[in-house]
Amino acid sequence: MISEMTAPLATVAKLADFEGQTITLRGWLYNLRASGKLLFPIFRDGSGTVQGIVPKAAVPEHVFETLKNLTLEALSWTSKTSQ
Repeated sequence: MISEMTAPLATVAKLADFEGQTITLRGWLYNLRASGKLLFPIFRDGSGTVQGIVPKAAVPEHVFETLKNLTLEALSWTSKTSQ
């Protein structure tokens, strides 16, 4: 696993430049939708917004519940492979 200290820092506007790489995205929770066992967080930074997909089966239960209960505008740092 690549830590956020070694993963390159990306902005929403430049995500396409990091396709297939693990990156760190710093921003705020702009909106959060839930549909059964899926969460759709929308993050924003100064350059734009991006929607993520979090399947319940892909993360530990406490991570899913923590994300599900975040308030809008909560600060977030995310390291994930860009697709």
